[in-house]
Amino acid sequence: MPAKASSQTSRPAFSRHAVTVVLVSHDGARWLPETLAALAAQTRPPQRVVAVDTGSADSSPGLLADSLGESAVIHRPADAGFGAAIQAGLDAFTGAPPPPGIDTDPVEWVWVLHDDSAPEPEALERLLERVDASPSITVAGPKVLSWDRRRLLEVGVTTDGSGRRETMLEPREVDQGQHDGRGDVLAVGTAGMLVRRDAWDRLGGLDDHLEIFGDDIDFGWRVNADGGRVVVATDAVVRHGAGLSVGRRRPDAVAGRAGGVARAHGMRVVLMNTAGLLAPFYVVRFVVESLLRSLAELLLLRRPRRAADEIVGLRMLLSRPGLVLSGRARRRGRSRAHREIRPLLAPASLRWRHLGDAIAGAVGGRAAAEQRRQRRAPVETGPVAEEAESFDVDDLGVLQRFVRRPGVLLAIGLTVAAVLVDRRLLGGSLHGGRLLSAPGGVSDLWRTYTQGWHPVGLGSTTTAPPALAVRFSSRKGTS
Repeated sequence: MPAKASSQTSRPAFSRHAVTVVLVSHDGARWLPETLAALAAQTRPPQRVVAVDTGSADSSPGLLADSLGESAVIHRPADAGFGAAIQAGLDAFTGAPPPPGIDTDPVEWVWVLHDDSAPEPEALERLLERVDASPSITVAGPKVLSWDRRRLLEVGVTTDGSGRRETMLEPREVDQGQHDGRGDVLAVGTAGMLVRRDAWDRLGGLDDHLEIFGDDIDFGWRVNADGGRVVVATDAVVRHGAGLSVGRRRPDAVAGRAGGVARAHGMRVVLMNTAGLLAPFYVVRFVVESLLRSLAELLLLRRPRRAADEIVGLRMLLSRPGLVLSGRARRRGRSRAHREIRPLLAPASLRWRHLGDAIAGAVGGRAAAEQRRQRRAPVETGPVAEEAESFDVDDLGVLQRFVRRPGVLLAIGLTVAAVLVDRRLLGGSLHGGRLLSAPGGVSDLWRTYTQGWHPVGLGSTTTAPPALAVRFSSRKGTS
């Protein structure tokens, strides 16, 4: 089936680059009108556009046909994986003549869009500007904002050693340009991803065994291991509805609990791409960590669904070891060692930060957790002078703020002074029982100070306190 090609015949900007847009849709009628309008408004139009609809039950196929033409829409079943849908769109151009207005022997690019990802007018132009300046770039991704433009969703993505997806952003973080200029990353999300066609073909595209969860991180990891570069062009912006993440549609291509599948895929991504010598240790780590985390989620954090996701994910991982072994076999021949890619993974300290947020939420409620996050995230407070804007990513912390209170400082100072005055307290010279009887005169003080046995309770051989000598001297001086 032929697919739609751009009608523009004049030479576009960056004419040595030919771009094919593959728009994948599934029940996305609520977003498609804006997405299609944004695609048509690009200042640097693509050379080819094809849409792949995966069994939509709403008006998505009609919207695509009305905007792009019936011949530019390919239909696939609802259980088709995302990578398979993209490949179906690319296969539609097999044997097609070169697009007009492009240099001879151009660099072919694939621009992947979701039905709920609306690029800003200059998004494609900025992406091409970035890859044109650095021929070593294999994949470029945009800055991804929420559909209402209020929050940052992605500026590149990565994973930690446990296989959990990380964006390195704070929840509900607003875009104040604080992440602009970010360079190489492990991966970028597929919403707005621009990838070289030769690299896509050589690496086999997205891994269908990972279905929806983890396929973007796995692909970026493979690109880096193959010697390519994955970068973020932060001046290219795409709005993303993230319908799957916010629960506005169900992942029909996923069989089982979505959270459990996501955990299983995350662990598989690590096992398939890490160094061979580390893989057995990761398996042991995943078993221990998943069991402990499920207990913590259930008993401490009171989140039974997440506890179940940990157990389901671990069971799925261990029940199908062949997927990991076959995946590692397909990833042989990497040109970059794991130690070169490790700096692109999320640091271990990030897990402890998430744990602190979770405990704050369990102990102090959602408001306490949100307050803790807001202290780290830049907050938009309205028009202010540039020099007055704050981009602090962390504050002094709960413990430091508590210690700096005047009452606490006074208590600490008095405690230190008391210890210095009578250091014998640290040696255990203070005993229980009852107080010594009040002395009748100076001689009684001296006798109490010098004698080795004191009639306290059943008797005591504890040395008399030094204060008695001071008191004896003061009484002798006044007598």
